Amino acid sequence: MEIKSSKTKDDLVAEKMIMLLPGFLITIFLIYFVMRDLGIKHMNLFFTCCFIGFFLGLMWLASIYRKIKYSIPGILIVSGVLMLIYRDLILTVNIAIVVLSIILFYILSLDKIKRFGFLIFMIGNITYWCINNTNEKIVVICLIIGGIYSLGRLFKKEVDYNYVVIMGMLLIIFMSFKDKPLRVQWVEKLADYVTNSQMFYEIEYLTSDITGDYNAYTGYSEVASLTGSISKGKARRELIFKRSSLTKNVYLKGAEFRTITKNGFEDKRRIAPDYNNWFVLFVNGLMDSGFSTAKVLCFVRIERAEVKYDYIRTDDIIYPLNLLKIDKDIANEKRLYKGYKYNLIFMMMDYGNPYFLEFADHLSTSDVTKKINSYNDVKVYMNTTFHFNLSEVMSESEYNEIADNIRNEGTYDKNLDEYMDISMSTPKIKKLVEELTVDCKNDYEKAKVIEGYLRKYKYDGSVNLRGSENYIEDFLFKTKSGYCIHYAGAMVLMLREAGIPARYVSGYIQKGDKHDIMNTSAHAWVEGYIDGMGWVSFEPTTNEASSEESSWHLQVNEEHYKPDEEKTEFDWENYYKNKMEKVDQEYEKIDGEDDKINDGRYNKSGKKGDSERVKVMKMLFKYLVLFLGTAGIFFLMIIGIKALWYKHLSSERKLHEIVKKRCKAIEKKIKDDEQKKTLRSNNSSIYDYLNFEEDEEANEKLKKIFDKYYLVRFRGDKVSEEEIKELGG
Repeated sequence: MEIKSSKTKDDLVAEKMIMLLPGFLITIFLIYFVMRDLGIKHMNLFFTCCFIGFFLGLMWLASIYRKIKYSIPGILIVSGVLMLIYRDLILTVNIAIVVLSIILFYILSLDKIKRFGFLIFMIGNITYWCINNTNEKIVVICLIIGGIYSLGRLFKKEVDYNYVVIMGMLLIIFMSFKDKPLRVQWVEKLADYVTNSQMFYEIEYLTSDITGDYNAYTGYSEVASLTGSISKGKARRELIFKRSSLTKNVYLKGAEFRTITKNGFEDKRRIAPDYNNWFVLFVNGLMDSGFSTAKVLCFVRIERAEVKYDYIRTDDIIYPLNLLKIDKDIANEKRLYKGYKYNLIFMMMDYGNPYFLEFADHLSTSDVTKKINSYNDVKVYMNTTFHFNLSEVMSESEYNEIADNIRNEGTYDKNLDEYMDISMSTPKIKKLVEELTVDCKNDYEKAKVIEGYLRKYKYDGSVNLRGSENYIEDFLFKTKSGYCIHYAGAMVLMLREAGIPARYVSGYIQKGDKHDIMNTSAHAWVEGYIDGMGWVSFEPTTNEASSEESSWHLQVNEEHYKPDEEKTEFDWENYYKNKMEKVDQEYEKIDGEDDKINDGRYNKSGKKGDSERVKVMKMLFKYLVLFLGTAGIFFLMIIGIKALWYKHLSSERKLHEIVKKRCKAIEKKIKDDEQKKTLRSNNSSIYDYLNFEEDEEANEKLKKIFDKYYLVRFRGDKVSEEEIKELGG
């Protein structure tokens, strides 16, 4: 006999379908948002939801008529017919997403992988979104609910369909219109404490290869994609850069990027084996300039340094600009980690020194490529000027090969065309560049004018241009504020529009008098190719010191330079005043209060913030705590409502609920589905449940309950509250 006599086979099929519904919805939503994040076009959540309902209806019908094995082929046929009839791209894409999700969930629900398949699927999704940093609430909620659901499937063959109701309630609560749907201070404080603890960073570092989070906290990025608003967390040392002099800033380069897209930069290039080819062109330019040794030493010096990796995992070699020699075989280096170190030699340059401007002017009027000196002449010059042995960084055969390329090609870099893509440019950007550079005499002057113009823009780490069709145009003409990614991206495109090869560079700035390079020193800037000099760095970001502000302030005084005497700074602002006035008249002047973030470590309120990765992890942590807390409240509410409802039932109904509860408890012990179906069929009796109760005392008590139930139901006997309590109610 069936206790729930109204339950038909259709009801059982429906119940089974509902039990699978949470996993299916989680699967399809996660697939939808992953594909959207990958840039798939023509996706529409409303259409996707419509097709979800349509195909679920088809599967429901197939289940009722016990034709479930034909549901997948049927869906594929119906999908193909709809695509052929309508031939609409949006419809096709959204149907394909739903069909792909159904097939994937069907595979994950196969008996052989049912328990572990969904768990692996969720681990993959959590890893993907941790790497790609999402702040989208529905994704975060699906990850949390999916994680709990996957654990439920792991430890229990069928997840209770009541879970669907709880999941729906939680989604309604969390999916508010505000960025912070719930604000619970103790949860935020707990998240801050956990994510800023030393143990947290150690665990992040040790697991970074598993999660794919190579930085584990704010700091150097191996990619150049746009991020949302930024804030900085607890300062951590990522590198140790020991050098002979610590008086001035040093830019440490990790990687360069060529191709501009609406999502940032792509086509990354690590350090190349020919990293010091630039030196041949530059040193011959110095020799051709006729500058005295004293003049040259006012803006050029050679230094040695040691680099040691600390809290960082990366594929990139970190090195200072104008590298001359590195003691590692960089071509074979793959994964770099804590404790990895190497020594190097590099050339420091003071781009803000007036003599450097004089040098740039000379190169613009002189063809250095036709005046390449011999190896021995350069060797003598290096020894006389810098007291440095050229053979330490370059052999004669290497020098001659580079020199021949310069004489024949006009440059040491044959790939300059790769750095001239202007596909992201617009008429407004083109016009702005033309206005800025119309009176400039050479490429270096053009670059300095563009750099100076961008440095008028306001630094604001809260600017979010992700999803913009053209973030560079929006930065230049709409927000007129941003952070280093926006500044550097804009300058790269503007330099290219001005005919100057340019590339985006990511790395660090070493500041002050310490060897430690903190995660807060991570930065992005620009390199432009200047004839006769090669690749020269430029700093368009306004909250970082310009080359003039960080100048060594060295000048020749009677053939001797005095570092601490008669310091003067070249006034670039006045130098370019006439050129900038025309632009200022045509474009809105960007001014306002100085809202710089001190070295990028503080947010608008002046408080320390967090990196985007830590921010996402905090959000996940807060959502998890809020989710579990809310789920606990709902469970307590359900228990309370059931208790209140049970209390007001008649004695006969209470006896009926006791029988249902005992039978359901026995069913949970039975693993064989066929035995369950037999017990639930109308041909069975509730006394058949006694066959599955092995404990004699429990069996006897259960028989007593069944006997009383039969008398009440079929003979019309009454049952008192005292008897209900004795029977376990």
